[in-house]
Amino acid sequence: MTTQNEQVRELLKTLRQREVGLKWIADEITETINRGNPVHKTVDGDGKKRLKATSIEPLTDSEEMNVALNALQTYLCDIHAFWERTASTALETISQPRRRSPERQFTVEVSDEEGAAIVLEVKHTLLPTRLSELLAEARADEENE
Repeated sequence: MTTQNEQVRELLKTLRQREVGLKWIADEITETINRGNPVHKTVDGDGKKRLKATSIEPLTDSEEMNVALNALQTYLCDIHAFWERTASTALETISQPRRRSPERQFTVEVSDEEGAAIVLEVKHTLLPTRLSELLAEARADEENE
């Protein structure tokens, strides 16, 4: 299953360009879209038995766009905001004289569920605040269609 939404296809193509450096986000979006929507149904079986069945339906164009916009918001804006808050808190913490000592170190690590270190490399030229505004506008446009 691949995206049917032309705008999402163009976005994925752009994210995968080497100079953009965001192939990993495009892969995440594609994987989410390919999973589709599980639909659970209960059907009558033999006699008094009722059977439960699950099928997978493709996402609508609007759902695909929401998946893409949510991924961009999370990876390019929310994570940036997290790092900004973390850096601010770290700076505040280590700049307080009573807490600073030569033998203390301050380290921030990001890891996956298995504990493997994650290195985030995001190459973009839009300021995250402006990007947040653009994503909000895109969501509003999508809802109005």
